[in-house]
Amino acid sequence: MSFKTHTHSIATASWIDKRTKLPETDEKPLGYRATREMITGNKGFRFAHLLEVFVNIDDKTRLVTGHGFTSASGIYRGKSYGGIPSEYYSPIRSVKVGKDPIVFSQIIGARTQSPEEFGAVAGGPVGRMIVHAVKKFPPIWTELELKVYANGYTEGRLLHHSLFPSVTFYKPAAQGTDYVTASTYDARPQLERWKTAGWGPVVQGSGAALAGNPYWLYGSVIEDAVNSSMPAGPWE
Repeated sequence: MSFKTHTHSIATASWIDKRTKLPETDEKPLGYRATREMITGNKGFRFAHLLEVFVNIDDKTRLVTGHGFTSASGIYRGKSYGGIPSEYYSPIRSVKVGKDPIVFSQIIGARTQSPEEFGAVAGGPVGRMIVHAVKKFPPIWTELELKVYANGYTEGRLLHHSLFPSVTFYKPAAQGTDYVTASTYDARPQLERWKTAGWGPVVQGSGAALAGNPYWLYGSVIEDAVNSSMPAGPWE
């Protein structure tokens, strides 16, 4: 048996438009065309999401003999306001195997920690996040899907993402190793709604931009503390 390993990828860049006039924006977000180095370079965006997978295919039978996510698949992020690194969440991944194609999906999320760090709030991680919730900065996230067929054909989609910030979806260019823009989402009209609707479970809708976030169980602890008159508790 001899097989070849095929690697496929798609990506997003989530960025804050300078026209929002927020304290921190991305002055030079990635453009229409982006290299791999730009996507993994931690500059020009809030975070970049690279979904990269490999598939081993038997040359003779054309059957898939192995598959998985590459070590590069994940989140790439720069520093937030004040030079403070953003907090990121573990990837939520799934693989559907059976009939052709194999379907890979990955959710990536992060949030800025600048407000609670500047506030020097006591009470450990949850105590700091309470201040963040009061300041209306929920997590941001994107969900990507990549279908890989045994004949080498692929289909990539940006399934869902948070209401804010703006998102550029990249697919591989027809030639070369660069990526080109497949779609761009302008989040400016959703900024104020996101500040409150970004918490809680994901609310399914007709579009890709959804209220809530996939990490809401973590966030629900914060919301309960914010909405309660009781102390947040010694969650060290």
